[in-house]
Amino acid sequence: DAQEKIVDLALRTSAAPTYFPAYQGYVDGGVVCNDPSVLAVTEAIDHVPGLTLADISVLSIGTGGQIKFIDGQEMSWGGLKWLSPIVDIFMGGQALVTDAFAGKLLGDRYSRLCTVIPSIQMDEYKRAGELGAAANSVDLSATLRFLDRNFSA
Repeated sequence: DAQEKIVDLALRTSAAPTYFPAYQGYVDGGVVCNDPSVLAVTEAIDHVPGLTLADISVLSIGTGGQIKFIDGQEMSWGGLKWLSPIVDIFMGGQALVTDAFAGKLLGDRYSRLCTVIPSIQMDEYKRAGELGAAANSVDLSATLRFLDRNFSA
């Protein structure tokens, strides 16, 4: 889509429901495909003549996530109380399933880098340093070995 303006693409992809309004009729793609790794593999095979699964290696880079636990036994809360945790369940679960699929499809030609980050609301900008600290504490040795093994000339 070379005719598209980058600013329009950026505003479309950042239009996360409940945070930002839709832009030009678009919302964040993460609503449907939170981790596009497997989709990228199928698109590559579909659009590159002669390409097979054996030719593909993927480094999937996430934006970080939280470990969430829903406390309770009955949890017969009704729709409104489920609204907040169900979004986390769908988004996190979707990413975990995609990670498992990609790992099964590609084996050691697949790696995911996605660290646990502090739970910070989008309007808590004063806590941004905590995200930087989390990023700086990530051990990249496994990712670097993966890159060396799969992408070195």
